[in-house]
Amino acid sequence: VLDAYDAAGRERSALGMPASDVWGPGPDTYLGADYAHGEILSSRDTGAHAVVRRFARAFERVGGVAGPRGLPTSGRSGGPDLPEGGKAQAFRHGTVYLNPHDDAVHVLWGRIDARYARIGRASSACGYPVADESEHDGVQSATFEHGTIVHDATGTTVSCSG
Repeated sequence: VLDAYDAAGRERSALGMPASDVWGPGPDTYLGADYAHGEILSSRDTGAHAVVRRFARAFERVGGVAGPRGLPTSGRSGGPDLPEGGKAQAFRHGTVYLNPHDDAVHVLWGRIDARYARIGRASSACGYPVADESEHDGVQSATFEHGTIVHDATGTTVSCSG
């Protein structure tokens, strides 16, 4: 955790000043530390990754380190499938996306996140997510700028026209 904080630039980084000692169940599972603007989470399997600002708030909104999305497996990054300044951060069981059009972050997971990645994420006809994925009565759904992706007992359906 400290090595990751050093590499990020310590208190001059997006994390800011430390707000806790190192915590967690231990090096065989994971360790973490809180900072003014996020946290660093580290495990042998995933490495050490900072989760900062709005990404940290979205991660906490869906259960945080104890929730179903699991530990981060990457830092925030952009790419050709995240145009116009979009960003994403991967977790063991989901992804947090920054939509640059509404300047908000939204969480996708499971089959919807996998299908979204296969069709080209925000460079697809769907565009960026505009809400967190939801699940009701066994049906998972996510709303995007130009449509929806729904997963139910019959499969995953993409209905986007952007």
